[in-house]
Amino acid sequence: MFIRTLRGHRKDMPSTSLRCPFFKVVTDAIVHPLLHFVWPETCPVCGRIGVPCCDSCMRTVISPLPSFCVKCGAPYGFECCSGSIPCHALSLHEGLSRELLLNLKYKNIRSLGMPMGRLMGETFNDLYADILLPVPLHKYGRREYNQSLLLAEGVSQISKIPADDRILFWRNDIVPQAGKASSLRHMMPIDAIGASGSLKGVTAVLVDDVYTTGNTLRAAISAVEKAEGKVSSVLVWSRRIPSQENEAVWNRE
Repeated sequence: MFIRTLRGHRKDMPSTSLRCPFFKVVTDAIVHPLLHFVWPETCPVCGRIGVPCCDSCMRTVISPLPSFCVKCGAPYGFECCSGSIPCHALSLHEGLSRELLLNLKYKNIRSLGMPMGRLMGETFNDLYADILLPVPLHKYGRREYNQSLLLAEGVSQISKIPADDRILFWRNDIVPQAGKASSLRHMMPIDAIGASGSLKGVTAVLVDDVYTTGNTLRAAISAVEKAEGKVSSVLVWSRRIPSQENEAVWNRE
């Protein structure tokens, strides 16, 4: 339902290089090398300098997983949780997909965020929502920017649904979840995230970087629902399979 044939989509949108070969030559010969000296970035796939990842190389990570229940992780549509909400992941958290996300989160390559988000928006292109809500950056976090907001802004460019990071927030007494073992992540209270103001009558799509245990997303859903809003679906860049137990749940038929 959500997966667009990207090859056909790209045929409908000819690239700048096809419209202007001279521009491509100048860009490859001058602009990208110059950018490399200012921002020393290199595509991890083809080695092209001046870019964090080529568009064509980034597209090689597209391998959308079947929709799964954001609350329990089982395939969406099974009789599992009450009020199941579908979660859509662009790929498994491995290989180049994992490397790009780690570069975005921990190596300060924020220029990856919006292109990655646009790829999510192209792939999951049938969104039903009034607003995109990125999972908030914890105030005790060490990053200067919220990678989930960058992804949401990229999705917004494609979907034309506005993204807003001022609504959801972490409560003061909750510590960051990054780096915790799965068992400790599950100890996070369901009210760890709050919402500022009313969301009555508002339908939202949550956007996050990676799905591991789903605990953070469950807290975000709870915050939206307590504010009288509704979450129609969740988008994540990747899904991490943290244990054989979870993998067995995922493969359940």
